[in-house]
Amino acid sequence: MEVFLALLTALTLTTQGPLLSVAAVDTSGGSGQEAQVVSDTVAIWEANLGARRTCSAGVTVVFEDLSSRRGEYRPGSRTVAIDVGRPLSVLPATVGHELAHHTFLACGAFADASLTKAFYAAQGLPLSRGWFDYGDGWAATPAEHFAETMALVTTGRSEGGIRVTAAARAVVSAWLAGTALPAVSPSPAAPPPDRTAEAPAREEPAREEPDAHRAAPPATPPRAPILTLDDVGTRLVSTYYVD
Repeated sequence: MEVFLALLTALTLTTQGPLLSVAAVDTSGGSGQEAQVVSDTVAIWEANLGARRTCSAGVTVVFEDLSSRRGEYRPGSRTVAIDVGRPLSVLPATVGHELAHHTFLACGAFADASLTKAFYAAQGLPLSRGWFDYGDGWAATPAEHFAETMALVTTGRSEGGIRVTAAARAVVSAWLAGTALPAVSPSPAAPPPDRTAEAPAREEPAREEPDAHRAAPPATPPRAPILTLDDVGTRLVSTYYVD
């Protein structure tokens, strides 16, 4: 009886088809071993989605030749593409990371200001950095920090290169469970508080009078430091990728 139960459990975690109710795995582009590893990872991801399982439905995982990239998430088609032929040992981390991008967008997490604010504080991210701001590189982008954190929470694997705090994992875990977010103190990695007001007053140098013939620089519209619904809208990045 114990052997039968063990076999049934193994089949539940690895069998493709109806059991993968949230995501489908297209095996046509990859090997049998790759398909098995990806299917197993998807099953584990699904089992740990909690309250976000329903809104995460409708994603397809496919194999493609992505050249220099490990994986991509395409919001328009709700497709996760995984580079074919990569070592089996690294596939779970890439799959979990890209599926995290899907859940964040498909479940409307971008409209939950309390979540994004708590996550910024937990990871020590500067509020001046936009959620999808890749200007300082992949490892400095809040969207990638979230994907790494959620991948760790749901699959136990991550791409690496981003330090994930225990506080950030707690925030994402609570969001997935649909429970109240934990109180978060700014991470030690956060920039120090502004002490300008405490510094002694200094005499400012005389300012040059503006040249009446010089055109004034164009005004820069204020930018929301944390992702808002307006930041998503029709301006979504078409592809999220892992270098």
